[in-house]
Amino acid sequence: MGRYQCNDFESVSGYFEAQAMKHLNHTTPHTHFDDNGWQVLVQSGLFELAVPQNYGGAGKSWGDVLSAIEGLSRTCSDWGLILSSIAQLGAIRIVCNHGSESIKRSLLPQLMKGTIASTAVTERHSGSYSSATQCTAIPNENNFIINGEKTHITNAPSPEY
Repeated sequence: MGRYQCNDFESVSGYFEAQAMKHLNHTTPHTHFDDNGWQVLVQSGLFELAVPQNYGGAGKSWGDVLSAIEGLSRTCSDWGLILSSIAQLGAIRIVCNHGSESIKRSLLPQLMKGTIASTAVTERHSGSYSSATQCTAIPNENNFIINGEKTHITNAPSPEY
């Protein structure tokens, strides 16, 4: 399986559609996390697409990421895998846009290699509207005290971050 090497949206979409057709065209639904499918996404370079080159990524745009997801969704029948990959890409985007230099240097290589991140946005009162969340994390020595609750945590059964 080759790494992503496309230069336009249509090529990106077509490349990831072909990867899904070749490696992810499941005929039966998965009842658990598809580790093999996840590795296909890692090997295809999906999680590297929009990460800047100075952090080891491909340095493409988030539009390229959307095009890749479009290509995957045309042929991959495992919507859980697609949704988990979107959550992973969201975590990568948060680190790229808001992480300190040390966080970027430590987390981005791991996330691009497929180490699974979990995201906890959804709350009872605000849904997934992140600007309205009420849960807080207050620093306490080397840890955080978390006040509040989440109603859905994406990738919760298998994250490392």
